[in-house]
Amino acid sequence: MNALTTTLEITERNLPDDVEIIRVEANLGAEIRGLDLTAPLTDETRALIRSLLWKHQVLFFRDTGIDDGHQAQLGLIFGDPEVDSIAKRRGVTPQTIAPMNTGPYSNSYYGTKFHADATYREQPYLVSILRSVI
Repeated sequence: MNALTTTLEITERNLPDDVEIIRVEANLGAEIRGLDLTAPLTDETRALIRSLLWKHQVLFFRDTGIDDGHQAQLGLIFGDPEVDSIAKRRGVTPQTIAPMNTGPYSNSYYGTKFHADATYREQPYLVSILRSVI
């Protein structure tokens, strides 16, 4: 058992009463219920989200009510944001990253109409955070 596994077991055993983890599939993904992602994220919440992502690889948070700012704060759990090469050429900085479907380039092709990634890079992004608003 390594330190990461130990941390995950302790974290899930000590979940707050209102937090629920529901496996989506046997090998990948979990829905997390009961976390208020619109509130300021505590160190404990940040550690919990990191641990859950490492264990389940994909996390789903439904009906969160988060906006662009909350999504940006969620991303900071995993480190400073990286600006991809296309956005850099347009003058985007880590402080001015906006969701891909907003701003002056919202109708331009960018990976696909809903998502772009950096799997082509020698060191791809650590995580990607996607948000669907219906």
